[in-house]
Amino acid sequence: MSLSCIIIEDLPVAAEYLKRCCEKSGMIEVVAHCVTIKDAINSLRKNKVDLIFLDVEMPEGRGFDVLDKIEYSSKVILTTSKTEYAYSAFEYNVTDFLKKPFTYERFMEAIKKATATPIEPPKEDIEEDHVFIKSDGQLIRLKNDDILYIESMGDYVRFVGQEKNILSLIQLKTWKQKSIPASS
Repeated sequence: MSLSCIIIEDLPVAAEYLKRCCEKSGMIEVVAHCVTIKDAINSLRKNKVDLIFLDVEMPEGRGFDVLDKIEYSSKVILTTSKTEYAYSAFEYNVTDFLKKPFTYERFMEAIKKATATPIEPPKEDIEEDHVFIKSDGQLIRLKNDDILYIESMGDYVRFVGQEKNILSLIQLKTWKQKSIPASS
């Protein structure tokens, strides 16, 4: 099994270590290495990959900005030295979190998670009557019945409800892909 990946990392030493780990595994082909968020977004638009190694702290923003801009879903393994991004990682449903510095053995554990097939519950057991919307750094639960309409505003989406309006920094196309199950 061979996976394609993009490494998004601004530190040359960390990027080189990731490349060596990928080569050593014999399972991962590095398609590109990006050092800026802009380059990463452009590269991911050109190359649909199986896996993204994503540094969180980049010179011109956060690595999560990349995930907000891409239009497809890849497995994501965060690579960062700071554990305070764990909650955001959970929000973005990342596959694993490699805390720098990490060992090759820990790298391989992350790859095993990325290649594992998730067990999904039967569809009839899932009954979602709400959506989660990220706004001002908080995750807000909004019942579907309370939404009057959804408005696209460029890089933002406005959810107009009966009692409140919520503005979220995400493109409508991206939000729809994240909120609709793949089998729908």
